[in-house]
Amino acid sequence: MRLKDGVLKTVRGTVLPLLMRPESDADELQRAAEQKMKTFDRNLHGGPYVLLYPDGTKITTIPGTEVPFTLNEYKEVVGKAYQRITLYICTAEDFFTSSQETSSESNSSDSEVIIMSPTSAEFNADDTLVWEPADGESGTDSAAPIQNSPSVEILQDLMIRNSAMLQTAGCFRHVRSCEEKKMIVEDYLKWYIIHRNNTAIERFKAGLESLQFLTALQQHPTVLTPALCHADMKLSAAEMENLFQPEFSQQGSNRRAQEEKAMSYWADYLLDCEENDSSVTLEEVLMFATGVPCVPPAGMSPLPRLQFLCSTTSTFPMANTCANILKLPLLDTYGAFKANMNFGINNSPGFGCL
Repeated sequence: MRLKDGVLKTVRGTVLPLLMRPESDADELQRAAEQKMKTFDRNLHGGPYVLLYPDGTKITTIPGTEVPFTLNEYKEVVGKAYQRITLYICTAEDFFTSSQETSSESNSSDSEVIIMSPTSAEFNADDTLVWEPADGESGTDSAAPIQNSPSVEILQDLMIRNSAMLQTAGCFRHVRSCEEKKMIVEDYLKWYIIHRNNTAIERFKAGLESLQFLTALQQHPTVLTPALCHADMKLSAAEMENLFQPEFSQQGSNRRAQEEKAMSYWADYLLDCEENDSSVTLEEVLMFATGVPCVPPAGMSPLPRLQFLCSTTSTFPMANTCANILKLPLLDTYGAFKANMNFGINNSPGFGCL
């Protein structure tokens, strides 16, 4: 990079590969870069030099963090192969006299050092958050201001303020209209979610392929969608009634008559929950009985069952969430049944048993 019109700009013509250890820090990388550039570029100034990120900031820490720079850490954050990492050097004089703004209008690379390494780094799932601030920035959400920027001037200012992370993602550019903001945010998120995590995604795909599940998923995506993707569907009283299978006493017994009356109360209670005529929702009933607020895509195992309590045991509902069993009280009136069901479920959240 060289100083031009008060800002650091890249210049055409001197792209050189550099073979480095993954553990190399900024000082080691700068010394190797200076030596190679002096060997192959006779027009290179005498120095001293500064090692820079593509946005013109000095390399000391990993962008957006306080972690000291090392090549393997930077590679993990960028999500690129070592051969695709490009860094710059410029004279210390140019760096310290340049303005804080950087120019993104250049479409070329000069004084670039393309890093190659004989080894590769594993993906780290604990990398920097998407919009964690770089040095001098405030807040953790820079995507929303960029997405909502009302003018080109504000958008350009936000691009400069977040240049380190945007350059790392390869979407730092000169903007001429507000319409470009959507593409910038989309490109960044695509890099962060997909390209940056490519190693982990490929390993996940390899695991699926070991059982040929990946092939089935690619050939029949719509068939497997219900089993893999959560659908936020509201429960209905009919679904709940069909989901729980009652365990009755012997036909013709006095207890069987009480249990059938409790089943009638249960059906009415589910309708009240569905119609918001109860302090308990259907999801809370299911949570009380099974420990989950919705039916999983693969169904429930064991299947939920209804059992019945003796009046001497408890007048409130009980549950065994490990076995998916809900125990209903045997009461004389629906009013008492509803009140006790509401009280029991409301006062024993989670996996409770009253």
